[in-house]
Amino acid sequence: MGNGAVDLAAGMSAVWAGNAWRACWQGGLFLLVVWLACRLLPRLPAAGRVWLWWLACLKLLVGLFCLSSVPLPVLPASRPAPVAPRDAKPAAALRPPTRILPAGPAPDTGSAGQAPGQENTESPRAAPAPPPHGTSRPLPAPAVLFGVVWLAGCAGFLVLGFRHALALRRLLKGGGVRPGAAPVQAEADRLARHMGLRRAVPVIEAPGASVPFVLGLLRPRIVVPEGFADTLSDEQMRMVLAHELAHVRRGDLWLGFVPACAQTLFFFFPPVWLACREYAAAREEACDVLALRATGGSAAGYGRLLLLMVAGDLQGRHRAALGLTSGFAALRQRLSALKHAPDALSQRSAARVLAVPVALGLLFVVPWRLTTAAPARNASGTSAGARSENGLQPRYALTELGTLGGNYSHAYAINESGQVVGAASLDDRAGRGRAFLWDPWREEKVMRDLGALAGTRRSLASGINNRGQIIAASYNSTRYPHSFLWKERRRYLETPPGFRFSRAVGINDGGQIVGVAQTGGYDRGALEARAVLWTAAGKTRDLGTLGGRYSHAYAVNDRGQVVGKADVSADEAPRTHAFLWEQGAMRDLGVLPGGRNSLAHAVNDRGQVVGVSDSADAPRAFVWEAGVMRDLGALPGGAASQAYAINNAGQIVGSAEADAVSGSTRAVLWADGTVLDLNTCLPPDSGWVLTEARGINDRGQIVGQGIKDGRQRAFLLTPTPLVTQR
Repeated sequence: MGNGAVDLAAGMSAVWAGNAWRACWQGGLFLLVVWLACRLLPRLPAAGRVWLWWLACLKLLVGLFCLSSVPLPVLPASRPAPVAPRDAKPAAALRPPTRILPAGPAPDTGSAGQAPGQENTESPRAAPAPPPHGTSRPLPAPAVLFGVVWLAGCAGFLVLGFRHALALRRLLKGGGVRPGAAPVQAEADRLARHMGLRRAVPVIEAPGASVPFVLGLLRPRIVVPEGFADTLSDEQMRMVLAHELAHVRRGDLWLGFVPACAQTLFFFFPPVWLACREYAAAREEACDVLALRATGGSAAGYGRLLLLMVAGDLQGRHRAALGLTSGFAALRQRLSALKHAPDALSQRSAARVLAVPVALGLLFVVPWRLTTAAPARNASGTSAGARSENGLQPRYALTELGTLGGNYSHAYAINESGQVVGAASLDDRAGRGRAFLWDPWREEKVMRDLGALAGTRRSLASGINNRGQIIAASYNSTRYPHSFLWKERRRYLETPPGFRFSRAVGINDGGQIVGVAQTGGYDRGALEARAVLWTAAGKTRDLGTLGGRYSHAYAVNDRGQVVGKADVSADEAPRTHAFLWEQGAMRDLGVLPGGRNSLAHAVNDRGQVVGVSDSADAPRAFVWEAGVMRDLGALPGGAASQAYAINNAGQIVGSAEADAVSGSTRAVLWADGTVLDLNTCLPPDSGWVLTEARGINDRGQIVGQGIKDGRQRAFLLTPTPLVTQR
């Protein structure tokens, strides 16, 4: 297997393993809840239990195949222990470079290793060729072994199902198969009309059949053994036919696909066997109820029929009829349920009783992830992230993230676990920036160097999802980036056909990645660049433009919505607008009044978009929602601002001018319609000047960069309880 195939297999294996793990623990928890509900509520109607167990099986499948998850805000915010700053040699402060829009500045997550005022002197012709896949490693043996066992198990179940289907086909194509006796067919037609079926269900006698059963998804038929009417009384025959017709009425042949698929794909997961067994038992009980309703028979008579079949008084020919294949425990449960069947049939509110557990079960079928609740609000409606008029002032615990040994570090993104990624220098020489991961759960809370692709020296990590997958760009010159995905190893991201270089910028929890692919090294003139989406399987998709030659994607949420910027015309001075891409269409988000260009940096799971737009005065941060772009404002004394990130609680972070003369910036937070300088939330003697906030998670933790002792350092802010200013 080639390195490219190994990379693709590794990526698909990682996605499958992550989804399988999520499906197992969430599905197992749901199965436990359903099991407890069925045990604590023994009088719960069988139809309700059928749906609950069916939903439990469906949750396993949805968890395996669904890439996105829904945030469940139930966790309280936690405060990680502060990290002591690492010693570093004094050096000039560095700042992240920006890409200038045609008519106004808009930051770009480009280089992190170039000092202020330092020009990039590397020749465009010195660009490295696309990096070889030499950074890939063979798949780990446990993953390969588990994958082989899983595929073999699934194949075994599929073979068994195929053999069963062939056996049924041979049974129906064999000699002696004929329509059922006239009295049997007449009784089946009468019962079908009485049970509300739109068409009659044919009865077929097959000499090779040992038990009555139903088959046929589009044209259901009841198959009975030869001489079926001769071995049962008229009342017993009606009950057996009504039971089989109940399966047709309930659609059990279609519904049964979900438990069967769950058992095939999760054969290694013991709770799924319990779910399938309980589903089958509850399904037979529900058919018993419908059969009694259709025939008007007594529960005692129906119970005697079940006992006769089990005792062998019918010569064992109908041992499996009426679903008697689940053992004596299931039979005892069904006989016990028959005692309450008349009461259950007379309850007019049965549908409303069933609606409650089924609706609750349906609510939690979608895969979810635990997140923190929205910031607490006081009686005046002030959140923990904004200054209010009643004197409440938010406070944060500041953690310096250190460096990789050099003179600067920048933090660009944070996930719900508090893991931070960015770029930091290895030493005091310019141009030595490397992507890093800072993990609060590691014993030694220091940066981890994520390295760079073969043939390159520098790298920058710009995104991390809640599964710990990190996307980064690797380069010698920022004009020639190559992207990779990191989780314990680096995997090169292929560029779309016709493009040589790429820069990945954003990633969601489903493993979808967005960024830009470009034909050359210059970000203007003849350069053609496209916003691109990498799927979890490694496939690429060109997202197009708004009419020009250039587009760039910056973020993707868990709903698959992508935001960025794109040229709206192809003339010599094109206008560039923020866009929102979803379901194959790119939407122009426009600009603020008086502006010409705009850029969208981030989008949350509610579809709220933030970024920066030209305005009549200066570039200003904006939030876009439901078709309306709103100016977020700036700090007193300053004019410009820009927004970089937004969480699901609607809190926005970015930077704003401290004063219009010097142009110095401050890290800011927008919440509840106010803009807050985050420096005012620190102790006066902290020694920090926070210049830029780049990321915020649903717990309210903020990352960015600031200046301490004349050096630029990455920081982490963790919110603490509100205090009253005296």
